[in-house]
Amino acid sequence: MKKNIIVMLVISFIISFSSFGDTMYSISVSGFDSEGEIKEAIEFIKMNNWEYSLESDKDLIIKLSPMNKDEISKVLYDLNKNNYSYLLESFEVEVKNQKENDDIDNEVNEEKSNMKSKEKKSSKQLSYEIGGFVKNFMFLNDITIKGNVGYHTHFFVIDENWKAINNPYLFLDMTYSTVYEELNSNVNIQVNGFPIVSLKLENDTNRITQKIDIPLKYLKEGFNRVEFITYHRISGNICDDNINPGNWITIKDNTFVNVEFLEKRDELNLSNYPYPYLNDKYEKGLEDYIFYIPRNTRDNILSAFGILSSGFGRYYEFNNIESNAVIIDDADSLGVRDKNIIFIGSYDEVNRYFPSILPYEKSFYDNNGIIYESISPYDIDKNLLIIASNNDRLIENGAMMLNSSDYVKQMDDYIQVISEEDRVIFENKEIDQKLRINQFGYEDILLKGVRRSSAGFLIDIPKNWELLRGSKFVLIDRNSDLLNLENSSITLSINGQPIGSRKMKGKDGIENMYEFDIPKNFLLLNQFNLVIEYSLDAGNRDCNDTGVDDTLWAIISNESYFDFKIKEKEFHSLRDYTTPFIKNFKFNDMTFVLPDNIDEEYIRLVFDISSYLGKKINDFNGYKIVRDKNFSDLDYDSNLIVIGTPDNNSIVKDLNPNLYLKFNDTFTDYEDNDRIVLLDDYNNKVSSIQIIKSIYNSRKDILAVTSLIADNIDLTNEYLSNPDKVSLLNGEVMIIGSNNYSRSFNFNKDDSSLDEAPDISRIGTNENELLMLIVIMTTMIITLIVLIVVYSRKRRREQ
Repeated sequence: MKKNIIVMLVISFIISFSSFGDTMYSISVSGFDSEGEIKEAIEFIKMNNWEYSLESDKDLIIKLSPMNKDEISKVLYDLNKNNYSYLLESFEVEVKNQKENDDIDNEVNEEKSNMKSKEKKSSKQLSYEIGGFVKNFMFLNDITIKGNVGYHTHFFVIDENWKAINNPYLFLDMTYSTVYEELNSNVNIQVNGFPIVSLKLENDTNRITQKIDIPLKYLKEGFNRVEFITYHRISGNICDDNINPGNWITIKDNTFVNVEFLEKRDELNLSNYPYPYLNDKYEKGLEDYIFYIPRNTRDNILSAFGILSSGFGRYYEFNNIESNAVIIDDADSLGVRDKNIIFIGSYDEVNRYFPSILPYEKSFYDNNGIIYESISPYDIDKNLLIIASNNDRLIENGAMMLNSSDYVKQMDDYIQVISEEDRVIFENKEIDQKLRINQFGYEDILLKGVRRSSAGFLIDIPKNWELLRGSKFVLIDRNSDLLNLENSSITLSINGQPIGSRKMKGKDGIENMYEFDIPKNFLLLNQFNLVIEYSLDAGNRDCNDTGVDDTLWAIISNESYFDFKIKEKEFHSLRDYTTPFIKNFKFNDMTFVLPDNIDEEYIRLVFDISSYLGKKINDFNGYKIVRDKNFSDLDYDSNLIVIGTPDNNSIVKDLNPNLYLKFNDTFTDYEDNDRIVLLDDYNNKVSSIQIIKSIYNSRKDILAVTSLIADNIDLTNEYLSNPDKVSLLNGEVMIIGSNNYSRSFNFNKDDSSLDEAPDISRIGTNENELLMLIVIMTTMIITLIVLIVVYSRKRRREQ
């Protein structure tokens, strides 16, 4: 008999001397169709030695005695493992801190679905809080403030899913130059505009290291700011102090804001996605999820997982995301039940691993699919996210939907049906040659003060673009009419090097435009670290007046833009990665080709690469994963990423004649060439990354990630997914060894090896420096020749 038991989870918070404030849970098992089923359930409960009471003969409800979280998680796991379905009905309960309030209300509000269980099953909605967690918001860089009066603002974010508790604090480490004792130098610290402390600067150690409490009431959800307002005097002459380079204060990089918080339990509402699967509560890493991959699953299912991975990269563009994935059959032995779980499959596949959890009859899934979220069967504090359909196209559509913030915001429930008529349309963000800074998330920036203020922007351009002369940056701003425009100026720097200065112009609030040509040597860049520095002059202002007049301001408009002259690159090197797989912020007909039998390492490699590629993606169409056995002429027109060894992926063998670093005829060693020589005992300890023209379509490219031994493939992971390592890619071949060995080789230029990627911070150096270097080298050579000639003549005379 199929066990069809509905388990209703009721959570209550019990305070007693014995529980010490632990949350205690109880389970009510209900929904039996007959006395026979209830007897069978009671036998199962007795077999597990669970204490219970028969709550109601009429309603056929069995209530288990209260137990703690670990115990209840085991119960849920056992019920699921033994094919007892469970359904977590709606309720709300808030867990409060015993120290703050011993009078805990343990009322549980239950909302039962009116829908028939055969049509739809509702899930438990939780709103209690768990934790606590601690987050330190580090400053990361030294901040130096010069002059009499200085300002600096540090931002940190309180996540919408957090509730700050206890006593947040600022740990301040600050050094400063010698102060004039009689003039009361000090630093005032504010949080969100509220003063929290004033510290006097004294000459005992010329350093302040202090923990400063932040009142909890001053913090808010979202962006918070810590503001430092400094008044620093080193002599009796205030005008000299303001320009004296010896007048400085430095906030050290180990300064941080500490916040302790509870995490609000997810409401089982898909509109929260990607929370809690990606969660910024941890000091290291964002990942709080694990993909459960069915063994020998279909390529379309792997593609759907990969699409989700690429979407994670988009949601957290500036974080490195390491994918977590296991073969679900190995999950028990690996002990990976303590994370939020994501599973994708057909009705039968879902039912095999999560029995009877899905709503609707099996036939429903032939022409429909669902995105479904429930409590994890293994841990009451974690979630289970399922995409299910018997139609693989609808499964991929479900993954696409979750990658669209617009679609996700409309999913105001724990379940979303995917129908044949649903089409995932991504916002058309076709990028032209004018890249406005608002396309990268920047807002208008207000700068104010009587002297220098600056703002920085980090702008990436598509790596398939080759920049041409005539490219420029157009700055649009508005400024105060009270500025002395004759003595006010703007300086633009790229990667730390000034490229031009302009006098300010315009009248109060009127938009102004300034054009800055991009020098030739900067045209090789794919990333621009742009700094716009304003010098705001107040005219005849007395230098003794140290205040800042709020009527003196300039606003950098986020409509400012780069106007690039471009052409498409015809040849791609590893330095251009992520090209050609991304083109103009879209996947460019990209297909992964994997071995037939893949393990967790291969899966994580593909998903890590996908997360990295997804950081700059606006449209997730054009993504595909196939196994070697399914690779066909339908894939010939794709840009391919081929991963594997000659033994486990036949496509690697097909590529071998066209690789720069080839395998020998028996595929037992890499073959030396005139550029690359590997020692015999090191040959099987390396992997290679190579980019070649496709052997199937000359207009496409292939990235070959190969090794002699399958386990070594993982050596390439960071170089294809971690921004710090990706920056080292260069040439057409990179070799990565087992002992941190890596080297790039260029087969299409005269220089045979490139041990390091070019330092882009040096690009743009004045052309005169190169000319000067040539003159110096030429002079040295001529001098050496003269010395040799003089020495030779002297030797002949002596003889």
